[in-house]
Amino acid sequence: MNVEQTNKINSPLPSVADIIFIAIIYLAIFKLPNFMFADGSTGWHLVTGHYILDNFSIPHTDIISYTFPNKEWVAYEWLFDVIAAALDKIGGLKLLAVASVCFIATLFLNLYEDCRKTSCHFIFVLVLTIMGSLISAVHWLARPHLFTFWGVYIFSKLLSKFDQGLISNKKLLLFLSLTMIIWVNTHPAFLLGFAIILIYLITALFNWAINSDINIKALYKEKAKKLSLAFVCVFSASFLNPYFYKLYSYIFQYFQQKTVLEQTDEYMSPVFHGALQPTCLELLFFALLIGLLASTKRPSLGQFLTVAAFAHLALASVRNTACFVIVSLPVICALLAHINFKSLFNIDNEHMANWFKPINKWWHHIGSLFDKIESQCNMHILPIVLTIVLVISCFNDGKLFGVPIVSSGFDPKNKPTVTLDYVKDHKLAAEHGFTYDNWGGYIRYKTGMKVFIDDRADFYGQKFYLDYASPATLQPGWQKVLDNYKIDWILFPNNSTLAFRLKEEPNWKLVAQDQASMLFERIK
Repeated sequence: MNVEQTNKINSPLPSVADIIFIAIIYLAIFKLPNFMFADGSTGWHLVTGHYILDNFSIPHTDIISYTFPNKEWVAYEWLFDVIAAALDKIGGLKLLAVASVCFIATLFLNLYEDCRKTSCHFIFVLVLTIMGSLISAVHWLARPHLFTFWGVYIFSKLLSKFDQGLISNKKLLLFLSLTMIIWVNTHPAFLLGFAIILIYLITALFNWAINSDINIKALYKEKAKKLSLAFVCVFSASFLNPYFYKLYSYIFQYFQQKTVLEQTDEYMSPVFHGALQPTCLELLFFALLIGLLASTKRPSLGQFLTVAAFAHLALASVRNTACFVIVSLPVICALLAHINFKSLFNIDNEHMANWFKPINKWWHHIGSLFDKIESQCNMHILPIVLTIVLVISCFNDGKLFGVPIVSSGFDPKNKPTVTLDYVKDHKLAAEHGFTYDNWGGYIRYKTGMKVFIDDRADFYGQKFYLDYASPATLQPGWQKVLDNYKIDWILFPNNSTLAFRLKEEPNWKLVAQDQASMLFERIK
């Protein structure tokens, strides 16, 4: 579909992109209303954001734990924290959920439209976009990495367009630099932006080196100069953060903690044992392979290397699968748009089976007809109206005309509720508590009390995490660790090994319980 070549009147009717937007909203707001808050990390982001809004300053020492109250802390995701806290202040967690889901849905709306502009058949694009959204859903959370989704999308799209000569150098510098200023203050994966620029720079230098034609060499030399300037501008923009160069030092130290990272689920490789999301990832790789083998069109070297790099990252870590989807979908669709199926199956019109001829004719007819209709449906009225309705309902506690619309929040099935009420009602001393690390930020947000630990692996360090892991996983000497930290109460998941063990310990008593947790007090 070449939308640019059509001059027909726009229609307010929904396009397939709009349907995808609505489907994502339905799944993450209506069907699974607590989906965006599955991770307790959102809690400490909200605490940080509220601190910044209340004090008009970014914290430089810890405000979450009682174990390291004066330790230096780089809140490198401060801008997301402020945005999340501001949404929480004006519309509660419901508004934060709506904003986060719309952020994701808009991304996939744009991805679908980008893929359609490659002239790929709408059925292929629809199926691949659905698969891509399912793959990325593993990381649909109200957390800062949502900005990395968009950062990867903007960088990969603009650099691909520049490589094809579709945008000017000035636009490239402007939009990449502005994107970096936001990205560097919302998520440490802004480093991926540098990597994507370097990939295109290296390919320009490679093409310059292997070509003997003077004019071609001059073309790639000029492109390499412009990409070098883009790298310098974007790198310079990355220093527009509250911590200046110290941000790089802090991130470098974080990635040195390999033991902690290796134990974090989202840093582990996908497990291909038949689950829906890994299966969709396999199918996406298969579609890419078919396209590379059978398409009459080839991606540019920059596009290919970008997809290959993110494919490696996706296989190395679950958290990177969404970024692989973002960079690969347009490339896969461009390849599939130019597959010669007759050559692929080694047939021609003369030898094509009679039963297959009408199917082949229908396939091309329905595609052509759909292209004409969809090219007019680009007003996106339905997504805009739905977003406005959801936002308005959030200002009325998720209701519209008295009817509940949005009920998003932390799920009591996997977050403590009754047990936290007990902690507050009985005024248990925060500095003597031991809690599950992923609940740390949530507990700090819900109760206002500082916690033993949360899941900021970059902050606590490997030694302290090993101390925490000793009781959490019942390592030898775990009781001594609790004694050393003067722990008098423990709040842990009710299906954890620690909770089961404490029920059998004579010096610990189960005092409260709910769907998610058990609370134990030491018997003195």
